[in-house]
Amino acid sequence: MKTLLLLFCLLLLNQSGWAAKIYRWTDKEGVMHFSSTPGPNQSFDAQQRSSATAQRSDQSSAQKIFTGTWYGSNRTANVELRFIKKSDILKWKSQPRGGGVRAENFDAKWKYRNADLEIIYIKHQQDSNRNGAKAVIKIIDKSADSMILQLPDGKVFHVHKRVTYKRLSAPERRFLGVWQLHDSQKQEWVFNSRGFVIKGIPRGQYNLQTLASGSWEVQADTLTLTHLNDHFVWKKIHRTGEIERYTVLLQEKAQLILKAAATSQQLVLQRKR
Repeated sequence: MKTLLLLFCLLLLNQSGWAAKIYRWTDKEGVMHFSSTPGPNQSFDAQQRSSATAQRSDQSSAQKIFTGTWYGSNRTANVELRFIKKSDILKWKSQPRGGGVRAENFDAKWKYRNADLEIIYIKHQQDSNRNGAKAVIKIIDKSADSMILQLPDGKVFHVHKRVTYKRLSAPERRFLGVWQLHDSQKQEWVFNSRGFVIKGIPRGQYNLQTLASGSWEVQADTLTLTHLNDHFVWKKIHRTGEIERYTVLLQEKAQLILKAAATSQQLVLQRKR
């Protein structure tokens, strides 16, 4: 009778629009309870489900952000990172710049947790004892296409995401094409949806060579070039991760005038026909 009376009262409350969700649970002594809040076990289970759902959501978002190929460097090595789509596999490859530095190449399962990358080594080429071990790659800083990472051994790398295709803004679309320096027919600047390439003819050579390459963007009146590959030709050395900025002084269909932020040098480019 007491149970029926309680159910009748709850039914009235629900019809009046006052009642919230009703939980039914059984205590340790086998007594059934009805309440408007979860029971002890239900509350714990709900928290576990909520936490698991949040982790899956974070990982799904992280997959969209990280998936792709990243390039970077520090003073001793160049690195390439490949986050494989839908498999949560990270392939890390490093190439030493000089003697005395060991390469580090490994495959690992990864998760984005607590704003860092938690990894489990699957195959470490230089140290098989690490296979199956857990580690954390700390993310010191991150933007849409750039990260500063710290490995478990303390090494820090600045990496940039390779742009395979980018949605161009209206000012950027006006940059598309091939441009030549006005005072020198020996240098070309190429802008497309996959990145930029600067080509030139080094002294004593007769064919165009790639002097610089990477990703680019235009915001307001600033052109930003992010170098994604090392180039050691001609007069200047461009390293992976180096960023150059230019102020756009003039942008017309056939002519482009840029001012280098670092040197204040002005470059006059004419569209190649």
